[in-house]
Amino acid sequence: MDVDALRLGDGVTLRQAGFALRSDFDGVRIEELSGRFGGGVFAGRLALRREGGLAQVSGRVDLTDVDLAGLSGGALTGRMTGRLEAGGSGESPARLIAGLGGAGSIRLREASLVRFDPAAYGRVIAATGEDASESETSRLQGRVAQALDGAAWRLGDVEASFTLAGGLARLQPLLFERAGLQAEASGTVDLRALSADLRLALKPLGPLPKGWPQAAPQIGVAWRGPLSGLRRETDVNALANVVAARALAREIARVEAFEAEARERGMHARRLRAEREMAENARKLAEFLRIQEERRLAEEARLRAEEAKRLAEEARRAAEEARRQEAQRAEEARRAEEARRRAEAEERIRAAAEERARLAEERARAAAARAASQQPAAQPGPLVLPGAPQAGTPAGEAPPLAPPIRILPAPQPFSGTRPPG
Repeated sequence: MDVDALRLGDGVTLRQAGFALRSDFDGVRIEELSGRFGGGVFAGRLALRREGGLAQVSGRVDLTDVDLAGLSGGALTGRMTGRLEAGGSGESPARLIAGLGGAGSIRLREASLVRFDPAAYGRVIAATGEDASESETSRLQGRVAQALDGAAWRLGDVEASFTLAGGLARLQPLLFERAGLQAEASGTVDLRALSADLRLALKPLGPLPKGWPQAAPQIGVAWRGPLSGLRRETDVNALANVVAARALAREIARVEAFEAEARERGMHARRLRAEREMAENARKLAEFLRIQEERRLAEEARLRAEEAKRLAEEARRAAEEARRQEAQRAEEARRAEEARRRAEAEERIRAAAEERARLAEERARAAAARAASQQPAAQPGPLVLPGAPQAGTPAGEAPPLAPPIRILPAPQPFSGTRPPG
């Protein structure tokens, strides 16, 4: 049977179509189905069979050189060739679609992704500063979306395979590199709800600007929603984490520079405390990055973030305790220094008192010696002439005469000044 137009479903109409319809005891078969579709060729076959309350369907669809712009609503340009073989059974059309299973493959030729500039990643990185406000997710999403709209991404020739199970077509992970970007494509198409969830994970191939980590953060772009109106979404959580980490690292570097200058002027104990603070900051930075990455991957990261917060509080208390102990040690050192100074002052006072006592004693001895040297000589007794009677001699008896004596001149008194007291 040949017809000018054959409508297979919403938005799927074959031009210059032809097919062969055969019916027998096994069911109905549509064979040699072919027609023009999307500027290319549509071919396939379909077999329907019923067993009791179940309807069974199997078939194959081949697309050759179909225009991608018509299939994707203008999101992709180029040509597509592909094949799908599937089959399933069910009691109703909805269950029949839900029970479909099979596999297929597609090949894109000279494909381009519209409104997807491959240089957008580099421009966003170059325009992102080190301020903490730059890490806001909504702000980064707006920048990425605006940068992506600047041009199209030429993909060239791409081949991919997919599986169909339970009415859900799942694209096998596809890794490719184009225009300085490494991309990993994955996604699903739900034939039951006629919706899709297609994702691209992007990383730059070249080195990032100075100050960025060697391992570039990943940006995710997804197309979600009904097949008739997919909307593009961006996932910049990993990039936001790195930007926040850069801001934190810059602040840590500033603090470390200040602490280094303080350590040069401070004591050894302050240097040790600064080193502990630097190690703690590094640990907090590593913990922060780990928590942020795990938060993006799974709900478990929320619990780990709470644990990290508790650890940070304990570290803060430990730091406060260390500062208190350091202050206590400084106070004890100050008191010991004051005690040493008081002891030295008391020792100087005692030595001065002993010196004064020694000098006073020497002066006293000198005064006593001078006083002894200036004492006048003993006065002579009464003069007794020879032949004079002596007191107490009995009358009438003449005492014997004494031998003659020599009268010497009396000594002159000492004329020097007598020292006081």
